[in-house]
Amino acid sequence: MEVEVLLSTMNLKDINQAKKITKQMNVNTPMLIINQITDNISPWKYDEGCVKVYSYKEKGLSKSRNRAISKASADVEIISDDDVVYEDNYKKIIEEAYKKYKDADIIAFYVQSNDKERSIRKQRTHKVNFITAMRIQSIQITFKRNSIQNSLIKFKEKFGAGSKYFLGEENIFLYECLKEKKKIYYVDEKIGKVNYESSTWFKGFSKEFFCSEGVVFYVISKRFYRILILQYAIRKRKEYKNTIKIKDAIKYMLEGADEYKNNEKRTKS
Repeated sequence: MEVEVLLSTMNLKDINQAKKITKQMNVNTPMLIINQITDNISPWKYDEGCVKVYSYKEKGLSKSRNRAISKASADVEIISDDDVVYEDNYKKIIEEAYKKYKDADIIAFYVQSNDKERSIRKQRTHKVNFITAMRIQSIQITFKRNSIQNSLIKFKEKFGAGSKYFLGEENIFLYECLKEKKKIYYVDEKIGKVNYESSTWFKGFSKEFFCSEGVVFYVISKRFYRILILQYAIRKRKEYKNTIKIKDAIKYMLEGADEYKNNEKRTKS
């Protein structure tokens, strides 16, 4: 079974920087890098050995993820960021999981976080549903390449870092997969750890953060988004309670959802 890491990153100047990141992340499988350029750097490309790099003068995490998926070539792909460090045996863990869950289209694994405000919940092994999909972050996701490439499922490019709504792209993606009857599992095995100190988008639990979360819940379910907002406000309260009141968190999420909904109506009219 061939396993490949799909990395979205920015402003790499040359292959030496790419190889340095590969080493820092402890990647020991093939790696495909989508390098978005926003600085004064000429686009460049590299395709040799186990590392491939494609550069584009653009920004947007979901756009980068979609490019990576379209160019992926292994049996199983890992969605990654450059602040992840993988376990030495991550390939073996992933291979064994797909051998055990033969019907799986997507398997999420545990990635340890160093940030209490952006914790990653360790769960028991289970089949993922519409509720537990909300607990999964993008860097936990692996998928069978053919299953996703042969579908019409993509990351929504209005969402994710570098876009107006800078979060939630992975949850929308997983919901789309579940709607298309894709089989998703969470396996309680650690494949890596993440250092969030260098985050380019998370600046704390601000009004903007909660407004974007509200939009995500509306896109996920126009029927039940208010319930999703309420459960999120309750479930995550320990993480944001020192920054904002729960009633304000709910208020901002509803405001974000309503603004998006009204814009949607105006676009259609």
